[in-house]
Amino acid sequence: MLKIQNKYAEIIWKYLVYQLGYFQAAQQFLRIVLCFCAVNCLTCHARDLFLHVNDIDSLVEQMEVTLLLDDVNDIV
Repeated sequence: MLKIQNKYAEIIWKYLVYQLGYFQAAQQFLRIVLCFCAVNCLTCHARDLFLHVNDIDSLVEQMEVTLLLDDVNDIV
């Protein structure tokens, strides 16, 4: 897997150098890497947020059941 990633990175780098020159290629390549890092961080946060939302939904359901059971006990 890493070999494939390295090949793509090398191809992108050579293309950027060919099109833009070394200085601008380095800037663009840095932007690409930072974009991938940002997407990775957002993906991790989104996964954690989804778990958090599920936990909150579970707590709300438990609270509703508890309140309903308390109401039933009060009626009986």
